[in-house]
Amino acid sequence: MPVIAIVLLSPSLIIWIVAHQGYPPHQMDTAGLWIGTAVSVAVSLITFAWAPRVAATIARRRSERLHVYLSNPEHG
Repeated sequence: MPVIAIVLLSPSLIIWIVAHQGYPPHQMDTAGLWIGTAVSVAVSLITFAWAPRVAATIARRRSERLHVYLSNPEHG
């Protein structure tokens, strides 16, 4: 889902934008790189822990509609 991707990428993008201000395009402050890396790791760990639960919730929510759709011989 695009909304999930936006939520997961936005913290790192915001830190990158803030850390990159005032520097030439090919340079960035070392502290900004470390903060961005730490936030990316934290978001990855949280996502790794929550993803199975969220995926199961999405599957449960959509299972009835999918079952009805696949039970119809015209749909396959």
